Order: sequence, then structure tokens, then C-alpha cells
Amino acid sequence: MYKDYYKSLGLDRNASKDEVKKAYRKLAKQYHPDKNPDNKQAEEKFKEVSEAYEAINSGKSSNNGGYQQSSHDDFARGSSFNDFFRNFTGQSSNSQHYQQTTKGGDLRIRVSITLDEVINGGTKKLKFKRKIVCNPCSGKGGTDVSTCLKCNGVGVVNKNNGLFIVSVNCDNCNGTGTIIRNKCNTCSGTKFNYQEEIIDFKIRPGTKTGDTMMSYGYGNESVNGSPGDLYIKIQEETYPMGLQRKGVDFMMPVVVPLLSCILGDDLTIETPIGVLNVNLPAGTKDGNYISVKGKGIITDFAKGDFFFNVNYRIPSNITEEEKEILNKLKQSKNFK
Repeated sequence: MYKDYYKSLGLDRNASKDEVKKAYRKLAKQYHPDKNPDNKQAEEKFKEVSEAYEAINSGKSSNNGGYQQSSHDDFARGSSFNDFFRNFTGQSSNSQHYQQTTKGGDLRIRVSITLDEVINGGTKKLKFKRKIVCNPCSGKGGTDVSTCLKCNGVGVVNKNNGLFIVSVNCDNCNGTGTIIRNKCNTCSGTKFNYQEEIIDFKIRPGTKTGDTMMSYGYGNESVNGSPGDLYIKIQEETYPMGLQRKGVDFMMPVVVPLLSCILGDDLTIETPIGVLNVNLPAGTKDGNYISVKGKGIITDFAKGDFFFNVNYRIPSNITEEEKEILNKLKQSKNFK
């Protein structure tokens, strides 16, 4: 199947590298999933332009006018041997320079969410820093840039360890494939600068510790490829008053008077989610659970409850009158 990568970016096949980069950034911004939530068409378009940008920068489309074809017959046509040799050694079999596209590095950030956000969901702002391509030098690192002679611009050199030939980063250019004589004053030759970003991300009710959200294209940028992605890992804050969560249900210990357990009672209990009214059945034993229906977490798929783990309280100081009453109760068969 043929793919016209230049057409995906809305460009003529004679477009320059800068035009390709400009078109990609415009389209990536337009169709970014964060700006088009729950829009599958926009997500597919974003993937399409990202693939096109990487393919054009990698040179995959340079020999066929911007088209790419995949087939099991590639090896028979002789192209797959060069690909294999290049991937194994870092160089092509005819020793020509090959610039491989590289996706920017992914970022991983841990974010704490509150009890209210767990129950109700919401939108949270996230501030972070990521590497972007230096604008003053367009990611070149400076001027008077030449190909590293030791690795022929590949960035890796081959070493024989006795059994295999392995590829390692070139120590002359630190794996960049280039030597920069006049380094950029902004990035000091690193080709990147750090930029602070602020994004909004959506938290759905029921989000839990360990959940990971991905924001496409908000990782570190690459000089010759698409940017990496941002992974947001969720951590729930510690809940007060001994509150614990189990799925969509909440559980919390509660201490009640002994006589309330024996006789039953209507209780008003303060919890981290507000005051709850609960009926304590007569004869409730220490360690039993009583529940309030529908007061857990409500999601699109489930509705949780709030459970109280009952512990009765025995008074430590009692009056003589109370002792007399209790001694009378000792004679009752129900208390023997």
C-alpha cells in the first residue's frame, strides 16, 4: 500500500526541510488529542501527520518521491539487506551516511489527586519542563557544523569484542555525528532548551493510584523526529479519619457506645465526605460492617457504597449508680 507522506502534510514533494517542519507543527497542534478530546478522527490524523514527518525526516520517502510501500518482496528487491546491515552496524552496506529519525524522549510525571477529585473528577493543571529544539540555531547547535570524520556522521562506531561487532557511541562527537566549532549562545551547542509548559488534564471519577494518562506530543522534542509523549501517573492522597478505598466503595472505622450496639440506634457520623446518617441495627457485634448505599464513588459503570466498621466503646469510669444497674443486669440470663 502506497502512502504519500508529503500529501499527508499538505505539501508538494519538492518542499524544503523547514517547510516540512512548519507544516508538521501546525497540523500536530491542530489535531492534538488534548485539543480534540474523544475525537477519534483527530487522533488518527495526528498519528498520520506524525508518521509522515518521521518518514520524511528519516529519508524513507526520499527515493520514491514521497511515497512509502511495504511488502514481503522488499528483501527480494535488495533493499532489506541494506536495512538489516544498517540496523546491525549503524552504517549502510555502501558506507553512505544515513540519518535515522529519532522520536523525542518521553516524560513521566507523578501527580497527586485529592479525595474530591477521586469522587467528582475534574480538570487539573500540570506545570512541567520539557526539552524543545533551540529556535535561534534551529536545532543545529551552532554554525560551522561539519560531519564527524571518525564515525562518518553516523554517531556510532563499530568495535570488535572478539565474538561480535558491536556499535557504540562515537567518543569524538558524543554520538551526535557532527562537530560544532561555533556553538550557539542560547543552547551552548546542545541543540535544545528547556521550556515550561502548563497543560490541563481531565480526571475522571474513580481514578485511582497507579492509573496512567498519556498526553500525545508533550514529551521532549527531537531535532529530526516527532516529540515524545507525556505520561501522567496518578497517586491518591492519604485520606483522613482512617478512610480507605476499595474499588468504588469507601470503608471507615467508627466507634459507638456499647448500648447502641445492643439496643440499636440512629447515628449521625462525621466523615471526610460529609455527615452521614446511618441506622445501627440492634445486636450489632464488634467488627461488623454497616453500609450507607450510594455514598461511595459513582462512575459510568458502577455505584459504590460507604461502609462503617463498627467498634463499640466501653466506658472506663462509671458511677456507683451505673454499677448498681449493671450488677442487676448481670443477673439477667441475656447477660450471663
